[in-house]
Amino acid sequence: MPNLYEKYVLPRLIDAACSQPPMSKLRNRYVSQATGEVLEIGIGSGLNLAHYGEGVTSITGVDPAAELTAKAAERADALSVPVSVLGISGEALDLDNNSFDTIVCTWTLCSIPNPYRAVAEMYRVLKPGGQMIFVEHGRSDEPKVVKWQRRIEPIWKKIGGGCHLTRRPEELLVDAGFKISAQERGYVDGPKFAAFMIHGLAVWSVIIGMSVFHLACLGAFYTGVSWAAFAVAFAMYVFRGMGVTTGFHRLLAHRSFKTSRPVQFLFALAGSLAVQGGPLWWVAHHRHHHAATETEEDIHSPVTHGMWKAHMGWMMTDAAFNEKGTNSRDLHKFPEIKFLQRHYVWLIIIQPVLMYALGAWLGEAYNTSGLQMVVWGFFISTVFTWHVTFMVNSVCHRWGSRPYDAGDASTNNVFIGVLGFGEGWHNNHHKFPSSARHGLEWWQVDATWVLIRMLQAVGLVSDPKIPLAFRKDKPEKTSSD
Repeated sequence: MPNLYEKYVLPRLIDAACSQPPMSKLRNRYVSQATGEVLEIGIGSGLNLAHYGEGVTSITGVDPAAELTAKAAERADALSVPVSVLGISGEALDLDNNSFDTIVCTWTLCSIPNPYRAVAEMYRVLKPGGQMIFVEHGRSDEPKVVKWQRRIEPIWKKIGGGCHLTRRPEELLVDAGFKISAQERGYVDGPKFAAFMIHGLAVWSVIIGMSVFHLACLGAFYTGVSWAAFAVAFAMYVFRGMGVTTGFHRLLAHRSFKTSRPVQFLFALAGSLAVQGGPLWWVAHHRHHHAATETEEDIHSPVTHGMWKAHMGWMMTDAAFNEKGTNSRDLHKFPEIKFLQRHYVWLIIIQPVLMYALGAWLGEAYNTSGLQMVVWGFFISTVFTWHVTFMVNSVCHRWGSRPYDAGDASTNNVFIGVLGFGEGWHNNHHKFPSSARHGLEWWQVDATWVLIRMLQAVGLVSDPKIPLAFRKDKPEKTSSD
């Protein structure tokens, strides 16, 4: 139960202190950058609400202080976007994993009793590629000021609702797995011991996730292998890999053939299961690659950024997740595609669960187990599919033949052509990007094109695009092609 000071005096004190011009200026600068579904930790009296921009679709604010959130609810009435205020602590968020595009935290980490737990919860509920906006005060960079902060802090915590002066919010974020993408430090007007601000942006770091997947593959030394596990791993590689090549790439990104919406959804679902990002994100990035090939803006070009970054290092940069889908707006008219993008993380989580169940069901009869099936059917299959896809960006812009002048360094690579279901005929693709067929010569193996032709034969696909010079029904004169 709050005492009289905490109930009647402290809320007014906090509201007044946090309404000062220097704070309002920082709020306007950072909170306005929030987009999509927003979670605000420590919404307090709702001082940030007036600073959210048009890119926000919903706001969920959490704060255990009922004395403050009542005012936040009043301020929320003035907004056109839905606002939900929950009286819960940031240390125990009763919210779904990976459910928010942006997390906003302003002058909050200083007073949360267990900031480590709170930041871990923020990381849990933020979507991969999401951003964390933080504006906090904390330990000064000046040793003399730090001495005074430590002397004053015991009293300050009592009068300021548990507010600490010497915490380092940026270190809390990094320890939880965030990557600081932008940060500024310095004083605002006021007494130095309470006026040192740390503010900036952090992003959900993919490094941890990719490391876990690669390390999990080493589990094969513990589980061993069986023909059943290997067969499932291969089947998942083909199914999900073809989902990427046929669904994400040739259908959604390049619209190189036509099909019904149910079939389009199934292709997009198969691609989403490959753990390469949701369909809108994948398509937007790929279209950007074609628009900016071999320039500084092409973040997976070995010509401008080197082999490591082109292969997978780009996934560990801020630019990898700054793409908000502006290059895939034409797909936003399909609610089922937006559904896959929104719930993409759940498609990742369900796969090892199903693999474990399959392995346990097959059991001793097929010399396998649940754990073995998870390692081979999910982790090894996923990582292998990743690297085949990544090699299209890296290897196929460095080594191979170049029969066409496509204005870039793209090449045809036989090895990737076979492993990548036809994607390795990359020079062909860059010359004829809208072609549903990448293996243009008879000897260029293109499994994706074979699948498209089979589906066309049974009426599930129509109007596949092919360069005029390679069409069987081409007119006699083809000089214009």
